Amino acid sequence: MATFIVNPFKTPVVIKSVSFNVLSITGHPAYRLHLYRKQQQKNSVGEDTPGEDILTKDLVYYLDEDTKGLVEISLDEISVEMPADGVYVALEGLGSYDANDKAENNGFIPEMFQTYEPIHCYNYDSFKRSIGWVNNNQRMARDEKAMNMNLSKKSFLAPSFGLKVYKP
Repeated sequence: MATFIVNPFKTPVVIKSVSFNVLSITGHPAYRLHLYRKQQQKNSVGEDTPGEDILTKDLVYYLDEDTKGLVEISLDEISVEMPADGVYVALEGLGSYDANDKAENNGFIPEMFQTYEPIHCYNYDSFKRSIGWVNNNQRMARDEKAMNMNLSKKSFLAPSFGLKVYKP
């Protein structure tokens, strides 16, 4: 899942940390942080989606079963610059295993917020096929129009991520 965050300074800034709120957790999930540039061209159905990952290091983290509230990931040790137009912040779920290498029921739910803005994307991958990035709010708006129906406002959500930045 990814959320686009606009750069209000309209000039590159250094990202100090990324944060998100954990509402609930099961097991001991692993996740990878990604920061993507905005894809220059829209995808085949006219959606804005993540492009190139700007992280130069593989950043993998684990959440403990009792984790609740704010999780902050410091990026002090690596220099990451937020592009002038903004960045997609994404968390990739990696799964987890117990000490005996048995897969656990695991995962977590981050805080979300309601928005009609086309900023929430997910990358659907299965064993059968990958459909790549899908801009969820743009897809739902298209479906709503095509089916001539009104979806609940509660359907239009995006994960809440925060950034601390230094303006150069």
